[in-house]
Amino acid sequence: MAEKNNIDNNIDNNEEISNREAVLKAKEAVWEAREAVLDGNKASKDESGEIDYSVFEGTNSESGTVREEIRNQKAKVAKMPFKKRLQHFWYYYKIPVFILIGLIAFGVYLFLHYTYFADKPPVLSVYALNSSYAASFSEDEKKELNNFIAAFAEKEGIDLKSSPILINTGIVINTQTKNTFDLATDMNVVSNGENHNVDLIMGSPELVDYYVPNEFYDGTVDNHLPADFYEYLKENDCIYYFTDDDGNKYAMGVYLRKAPRFAETGLYNAEIPFEPVAAPVSAYSLHMDMVVDFLEYLYDFR
Repeated sequence: MAEKNNIDNNIDNNEEISNREAVLKAKEAVWEAREAVLDGNKASKDESGEIDYSVFEGTNSESGTVREEIRNQKAKVAKMPFKKRLQHFWYYYKIPVFILIGLIAFGVYLFLHYTYFADKPPVLSVYALNSSYAASFSEDEKKELNNFIAAFAEKEGIDLKSSPILINTGIVINTQTKNTFDLATDMNVVSNGENHNVDLIMGSPELVDYYVPNEFYDGTVDNHLPADFYEYLKENDCIYYFTDDDGNKYAMGVYLRKAPRFAETGLYNAEIPFEPVAAPVSAYSLHMDMVVDFLEYLYDFR
């Protein structure tokens, strides 16, 4: 009985060993197959001993196949004549080339638009309100005003292409009617003044007074004009005085009719029913030195 039990135990042990060996062999086979697939360079053998490459179909390093194709294509292109290479390049890369050219052109456009072709800020901005040119501005009248600006610029040594001088003659304001158009125009003048785009206002005394509440004027003109020029204007009764509600008078501007060169501008002809006045927008102007030079040029003072 004991002998029979030993035989049974040996059989069980042998079966267990056989099972273990089978499991190990199966594991080894799995690892070998996995390594063959991952490595891409190993092949398994079939039962006949011949190398079986079927295990790599669809898995044989597709990236390697792509790289091989790229190398082959490069080799073919390298052997092509120059003209053929250009045709090959154009066939495959014309769309990216068009996109690149478009981006470069757009970048050049933006650069030129905001640098070379951008509007240059004026070195002097004059708003001639209700001028003679507001109703009509013929080519001869434009030439007359442009010649005056050119002569002043030449005296000052100003290049008008890079440093323009602006005299705005198209603004009409009626302070009596206060319709929608007048209010919009008035708001435009105030906005431009507060944004440092107006250096000198010309117009009737009433219009000059009209912008006192907007604080366009920082003190009186004697604070901004050279002392000798102010005295010259005062002696010739060319100072315009603003009178407040209490009867106080302030030197706010300069009368223009007596200025020897004023007629050359054609801004306010003899038919204008008021004595034109020029008032520096001293509270906001960034070009007060140019304003002084302009007034002195009108009066042929220096």
